Amino acid sequence: FHEAITPLSGALLKRRFKQAVEDGAEIIVLDINSPGGYVSTTLELVEMLEAAESVQTIAYIEREAISGAALLSLAADKIAIGPNALIGDAGMIMMGEDAAFVPEKERSYLAQRVRAIATKAGRPPSLAEAMVDKDLIVFKAINKKDGSVQYFSEREWKSMEDTDKWEKGKPVREAGEKTFFTATGARAVELGLADIT
Repeated sequence: FHEAITPLSGALLKRRFKQAVEDGAEIIVLDINSPGGYVSTTLELVEMLEAAESVQTIAYIEREAISGAALLSLAADKIAIGPNALIGDAGMIMMGEDAAFVPEKERSYLAQRVRAIATKAGRPPSLAEAMVDKDLIVFKAINKKDGSVQYFSEREWKSMEDTDKWEKGKPVREAGEKTFFTATGARAVELGLADIT
């Protein structure tokens, strides 16, 4: 998938994917190098991957999976990414003469949808949400009892009742204020967003 996500390119990918499933594929690798595109088409492709329980899906990113392509990648069972490839930067933009980021209502919906995609795939939901919310600050926290690592947003932290069980670390540099989360492949693996470089 080396193109923008449009209704046409999305329909072609859905057709090829369906054919591979019908032909008995056990693993489907999506070779992704895309700047993203239409949100509605992206979410249709995400649903296609989420519904494909009979096959293992792998997003292979050699150069970039930006915007909708990052969200599509998050829905795959595994992500294999080049160490210097980029994933993230999925802020919604309204197209027009003066392109601008979308109002809060649409951003809130997409943020929750992205959290659900990441959670289902076993990826850190706060980091995924930071791809679409430039104001979300995310930090690392270590469980004091078992040493496990999780990533929380300031919003989540303030609503948690068991913060005493966690040692709050520093903010994740890629998920800072006024920045849509974007990471290299090596960093995405380190943070648990991708599986292997």
